[in-house]
Amino acid sequence: MKWTLCVPTSWKEEVLQQWVSQTSKQTHKPDKCIFLVHGKHKAECVQKIKSILRNWLTDLDVKVIVNGDEWYETGNWVAYDRQFLIDQVETPYFYMIDDDNVFSKDFFSDCLQEYRIIFHETQELQEWFYSPLIERRKTWMIQSWWIVKVRRFFPKFYFWKPEKWSEYICHKVAFIWANSFFWPTQIAQKIAFDPIFDKCAEDIDFSYRITKAGIPYVVSDTIRIHHMERDKTQLEKVFLEPYTTAYFRARNRIIFMKKNWTFREKVQYFGCWLRVQTLWFFLYALWYPSQSKREIVKSITRGTCDGLRGNY
Repeated sequence: MKWTLCVPTSWKEEVLQQWVSQTSKQTHKPDKCIFLVHGKHKAECVQKIKSILRNWLTDLDVKVIVNGDEWYETGNWVAYDRQFLIDQVETPYFYMIDDDNVFSKDFFSDCLQEYRIIFHETQELQEWFYSPLIERRKTWMIQSWWIVKVRRFFPKFYFWKPEKWSEYICHKVAFIWANSFFWPTQIAQKIAFDPIFDKCAEDIDFSYRITKAGIPYVVSDTIRIHHMERDKTQLEKVFLEPYTTAYFRARNRIIFMKKNWTFREKVQYFGCWLRVQTLWFFLYALWYPSQSKREIVKSITRGTCDGLRGNY
């Protein structure tokens, strides 16, 4: 099973060095490794990144690429970065992982083993999409929330539905929030991330379209990875701070519903849950401390209006 390791990096030298150190100790290594540097970092960082990679990952086929600057002027770089990386992959499979994730030395080996067992025991001919369980490094709380079944009036609610294959426990999901995943390349290149989803919901939209196409998506409950993120405020945890993110949080939920749900589901959502959810955003923004409450409320209002009007 040939696969490529894809790493979008925001270039923080200490974080990248720690990540490379972990990868160099892996018991199972990829056939290729591709690092994507954000356009705004390219002039100062590409040579430094190449130097770090050359010193650590000496036995890997490593490539450092830079995408176009024009996307950074619009801000639509999260989904674009991921798809840009996927389009560079030439192996049948790839693993996308952030450079601030923390994992054990057997992590890639365990992931591939679990993928093979699930694929073999289900005896299905089609490919699977797979993610480990992502936990926060400091609190160990689950970060990669997934939804197995959607209640149309209250889509915030979700269900846990584990299935067991050999010693592994996984969940078949409808869609997922994730930044670490193992996917078949050809299908991911065909379905593709939608660059309209900036800051949040690009992974939800992609994984939902995957499962709607009849391709299984499973999340491991056995193999775990830790996201080495900084401490966040309560508003940051729900994408309502800074106020620029609050705008995309409010707007992208509506784009997702318009794009993916049936007419009946849209009537249920826009007739009931949209009002409740928007009110919850406002109450959340007003309740928790922030230096920019007024700007957050304005951003939620503007994002909701733009989503409804189709201004995106």
